[in-house]
Amino acid sequence: MASVPFDPSPLTREGLELLRRRALRSKAWFRLDRVERAIVDLTIKAVDKVRSSTLARMILGIADKLRRWMRPSLKEAALSAGRSLAEKLACVAEAWGNREAKEWLKDPGFILYLGISWLNTPKALGCTT
Repeated sequence: MASVPFDPSPLTREGLELLRRRALRSKAWFRLDRVERAIVDLTIKAVDKVRSSTLARMILGIADKLRRWMRPSLKEAALSAGRSLAEKLACVAEAWGNREAKEWLKDPGFILYLGISWLNTPKALGCTT
């Protein structure tokens, strides 16, 4: 059984810590201004879960900025590419009479396998999704 990817909400301490760690690794953290970095740091230190709607809006805006600046992780890139390939394969398989092909789209392990396989395909072969 494949596990579901861990993607905590940026409105929890764990989610903010993960987001900050990834942003630091990709150097996107330093593109934020000092006030935004301080808001995230203080939120991590002060609360387990953001309950204030004003603070939540600010944190979600900062998280959105960081996500736009960060490159997707290998797993995110593989899931994105794999989902596209799985949809195409399921359509072809259904056309050939496989009634259970739509279930492939619900299998994160299969989607990840397809995505990693595609990402590791040499570009010289001319394969595109």
